[in-house]
Amino acid sequence: MKLRFPGTRGDIDIKNRSHRRHSCLLVEESVLVDCGADWLGRFGSPKAIMLTHAHPDHIGGLKRGAHCPVYATQETWARMKRYPIHDRQVVAPFQSFSQQAAVVDLQRNGAREPRQRGILLRARSSATAQEAGDHSRPK
Repeated sequence: MKLRFPGTRGDIDIKNRSHRRHSCLLVEESVLVDCGADWLGRFGSPKAIMLTHAHPDHIGGLKRGAHCPVYATQETWARMKRYPIHDRQVVAPFQSFSQQAAVVDLQRNGAREPRQRGILLRARSSATAQEAGDHSRPK
């Protein structure tokens, strides 16, 4: 499984050499996990976009819509009512929505918000990776 992290800045204004753009993870060059504000139009035609939650640094790049299916939980879609996304796919916690991905619960794993979900990615080679969206370190 090839993962690329083009955006790791989060929702802060200050850019630095290591964190220039908002949240975005590119999986196998064709699926985006999150699409922060400064990613609008930067990727040609992803096959799908998966959202971890509805913070601006994770969804802002979708303000003008998307040309592919967008997967998110009901809580995330509730916060994105005005976004012009035509192919809205609702996924429930723990639901697999393709053979390669499933929504997982992060409530006990350092999530910053009580209803925040993550995405578990599976590759054909049995490798797995978990995208947590926002998280904090346990104290």
